[in-house]
Amino acid sequence: MQNDLKALSIIMKEAFLNEPWNEIWEERACLERLTIFSQVPFSFSYTLVNENNEICGAAIGYVVPFVDKIEYDLQEFFIAPQLSKQHLGTFFMNELLKEVKKAKIDTIKFYTAGDLYRFYERFGFKKINDEYLMELEIH
Repeated sequence: MQNDLKALSIIMKEAFLNEPWNEIWEERACLERLTIFSQVPFSFSYTLVNENNEICGAAIGYVVPFVDKIEYDLQEFFIAPQLSKQHLGTFFMNELLKEVKKAKIDTIKFYTAGDLYRFYERFGFKKINDEYLMELEIH
């Protein structure tokens, strides 16, 4: 994973330029974010590579205990935009879910935007009705 971070930061920057995020990331900021999440204790992160050993995407997160269960906080899940419509996201999520089950993780939590929730619903994910994403800008 650590050796893949530079290539993944480029893919992340490109992926988040698109709908529904439309975010303009600097490659340096992507690299810093991915480095932090890949180095936290209990990191649970994977790189997706194709048959030619080319990096195609990533699932970046960490595992933490919560009350009476073990949660996987998935911070980033992305596929290179030029590879969209090739079902790599579906393949990668299925593989990630296999690893989560092997690790005896109880739940996965993450935030998504726009209509992407439909993609995740296909795997059994559900919207948490009593939780909100909160933000306070500090100036």
